[in-house]
Amino acid sequence: MPFISASAISPYNSIRGGAAAGEGPSILDFAPYNVWDSDNLSIVSTLTTAIDYNEVGAAYDLANPDPANQPTFNSSDAGANGYPSLSFDGTTDYLINPVSNWRTSDSSGLIVFVAKYISGRYYALTTTDNASTNYYLQQRVLANFFEFLIKGGGVNDIYGSTDVTDGNYHVIAYASTGSEYKMFVDGALETITVKSGSNNGKWLNALVGTDSVAIGALYTPGITYSEIDWVFSGYFPYVDDATCIAISDILKTKYNI
Repeated sequence: MPFISASAISPYNSIRGGAAAGEGPSILDFAPYNVWDSDNLSIVSTLTTAIDYNEVGAAYDLANPDPANQPTFNSSDAGANGYPSLSFDGTTDYLINPVSNWRTSDSSGLIVFVAKYISGRYYALTTTDNASTNYYLQQRVLANFFEFLIKGGGVNDIYGSTDVTDGNYHVIAYASTGSEYKMFVDGALETITVKSGSNNGKWLNALVGTDSVAIGALYTPGITYSEIDWVFSGYFPYVDDATCIAISDILKTKYNI
């Protein structure tokens, strides 16, 4: 299958901007450090690569390391407003880039993704120390609520207040301001609960020693996988709550959430 471009999928793509000039803000207007979506895939036989189309810094494309790890491509997903998606089976599928110390100079930031939770974990964007369980950022579900965990000198385990296990796509955003965490589901600010650790905003600068960034798996010894349908993941600077909501609203509009 050839490279799948945004313009080939739809004449209106508010994520990229170019094809929809003058029709509202673009995701790229918010200067993502890294951004991947199901419009920007290269699928060649048993190799799927999610192209990082950021325009700010280093780009890290994500690919399945072996044929057995290739997620399933869906050319039109009704749950994502007809856009393509990738299905990760929760058993073997994932995309990864073996980058060392991904964004470990950042003391604040914003992760946003659009995915449908099916079962197990909720790995929409992870970073790990592949050789140990000492450093990681991951996502899960706790009592039907979105949960993220960051481990580096202790674990902060934070969860939200909206059911994300209803079989629908959701836009989930979570951030560190540098001193506390923020969480949004479908553009609404969540009430967050601290399961363990503290709400101190510990972020990627606590994870020096990581050596991968991935979708669909947590690549530590005893790798675990995620059963999700996925269309978007991005990492942005944290600016303020209004910016988090504005990014979420663009994605809600595109995917009709």
